[in-house]
Amino acid sequence: MKHARDALTLSRRLGNEPVALQLLPQIAWAEAVHGDAKLALEILDDHARLVQKHQEQTYGVFAQWMRALSLERLGRSTEAVALMEDALCQIRDLQVDWNLVRLELELHRMRDDEQSARDALETLCTRGEEGATALHVLKRYFPRLFETNTYALASESPVPSLEVLGEMRFNHTPISPRLRKAKELVALLLEARLAGRQHVTPLEALDGLYRGEDEVQSSAAIRQLLYRLRKALGDDLVGRTNQGYVLTVKSDAEQFLETLDTRLWRGDYLQGLAFASTPSVLERCITL
Repeated sequence: MKHARDALTLSRRLGNEPVALQLLPQIAWAEAVHGDAKLALEILDDHARLVQKHQEQTYGVFAQWMRALSLERLGRSTEAVALMEDALCQIRDLQVDWNLVRLELELHRMRDDEQSARDALETLCTRGEEGATALHVLKRYFPRLFETNTYALASESPVPSLEVLGEMRFNHTPISPRLRKAKELVALLLEARLAGRQHVTPLEALDGLYRGEDEVQSSAAIRQLLYRLRKALGDDLVGRTNQGYVLTVKSDAEQFLETLDTRLWRGDYLQGLAFASTPSVLERCITL
């Protein structure tokens, strides 16, 4: 909560409205769930004025979700459900898929609507990796549904998978210490994706892993890293495109940012890697 409130103070001091449009609902989320729900509503009132001024309706829908959580925390459940229903209607009217399933699951939880949750479970089980994150959320909200649905239990942990919330693992198996530099390459690709970039160019990889060293030798070293990774783990982890290198699996770090499920943490982020000695994208996201 300290980090969220520091971010709020900084946001107000800077007066950068485009940044505040993105930041304030995230801060309100932290307050609504873990802090002062009344303060969350005050923050969202400030945000509503920015939404109206800049006509950023998508941000407004996310803020409405946070407002519903705040009202629920204050015991105003009927109002909270009505807000969530309206937020879902707005998302559908905007014709965007952004967090639609998550909002639906949130509404099922608020209503304690186990039948709708069961219907959602059957649908999500058919979506493979695409539905995996939502399945984790659903399991937290309606754990009883997973006690007898063996298909759901088998579907909730997609393969292949990368785990970085603790010692780095691939498909639940620790990656050999002999592949330390290769693990740094994987971490570099993950950090890029957490920052919103799908690819890391060859030059960015050189700068991130072999800064200041001979470019020809470093390029050869990266190719060797890729070869060793694929030999040890197969072709499912890192890919090569015209734009550069890309991580081809989903990570538990991304899953955590989507679900806030603290059970995913086994230890420090990128535990044991020197790459993690500087502030990471994940740490900045959590701070916000």
